[in-house]
Amino acid sequence: MASVAAQEGNAPFRTPDASEWFVDGQPLEDEELRGRIAAVVDAARTRVDGLPDAGPGDLLAFDAASLFLDRIVDGVGEALEAKPAAALAGDLRALVDLQRELGEARLRHRSRAFARAQEGLARLREVSSIDQIMQRIPEEVVGIGFSRVILSRVQDSRWIPETCVIEGDPEWAAEVIRAGREDEQMLDGMMLETEMVRRRAPMLVRDVQNDPRAHRPIADVSLSRSYVTAPLMPEGRVIGFIHADCYMQKRHVDEFDRDVLWMFAEGAGYAFERTVLLERQRALRERIATLTTSIGQAVDAVVDGEVDLARLDRETAAVTRSAVALVVPDSKVLDVLTRREIEIAQLMTDGMTNGEIARRLVISEGTVKTHVSNILRKLRASNRAQAVSTFMKLGRQTWPSE
Repeated sequence: MASVAAQEGNAPFRTPDASEWFVDGQPLEDEELRGRIAAVVDAARTRVDGLPDAGPGDLLAFDAASLFLDRIVDGVGEALEAKPAAALAGDLRALVDLQRELGEARLRHRSRAFARAQEGLARLREVSSIDQIMQRIPEEVVGIGFSRVILSRVQDSRWIPETCVIEGDPEWAAEVIRAGREDEQMLDGMMLETEMVRRRAPMLVRDVQNDPRAHRPIADVSLSRSYVTAPLMPEGRVIGFIHADCYMQKRHVDEFDRDVLWMFAEGAGYAFERTVLLERQRALRERIATLTTSIGQAVDAVVDGEVDLARLDRETAAVTRSAVALVVPDSKVLDVLTRREIEIAQLMTDGMTNGEIARRLVISEGTVKTHVSNILRKLRASNRAQAVSTFMKLGRQTWPSE
């Protein structure tokens, strides 16, 4: 945990952690597996000159461990070709087995992360007030595996931090929120988050302290080195952001952190909208209890709220079920089209013209025409109707049914 000191005016600040972080990406927490890798590598090094020794971070994260094993396998394989020996052959078999085991451990790690995200989304559906869900969303993100989370809202092109959760340090969390609110940022061309709003996609920011596009007041107070962020956009409109990092774990975040946060943010956006409807519904019921006139109109409003609430429940469940499918390697749509082309193809299925799609995505109509041409070519369609039909068939093979 960062230390606390005093500066002029007795305002607390935290001394930056100057230590080197050796964990980059998803941590390899299985100490028994790390020990076996080290033992097999040590044995091979006694028989093959020039094999590298494990560095400080080579066995602490999945990516680093995989790269390290690849180097050792290549070295042992070359030595075996030059001078066949039973001991070297045994070393090579053991190393290949460890590569396979490491890959299986990585898949289990990812599955657990997605499962935790799904469980967190299910718990959000039990929340019935806006104040509660504003606190619960960052808490559930921490439960996925992050150590610090900021929940913000977007209003009139302003980025407004609302809630921050830092494991074991609520005072620091309060400082982060205070810094963000005292210097509200406009979402103009200089901000990283502006690009996220434009693309409606998550981001991974690797070097926060040296990136001039970062929210400088929050970056200075949080001391963040890298973070992932995803938009909350239940109806295609960005209403807020979730920012998360692993500072307290002294770990750099990676693309998988970005993807799992994006999955969670998609469902959390619908959960937030559902909670807003619940509060409106309660307000309407209270009004009905006190009104002596216009009872029929008030009841109709409550019924409409319940219909919208049921729709949001279905959409939230659909996002949760389909999120894992978005990262399935053999997804037929993702094999054929880019994510932007998929987005445009989905709008084509709604019957939108190129002009309507351009206005919806805030891009030029010429850009839309280019994407439509690419979609027709990749789907081997001679017209829009045939392209839509092919896209819908591929979609049925990719996503689970309701």
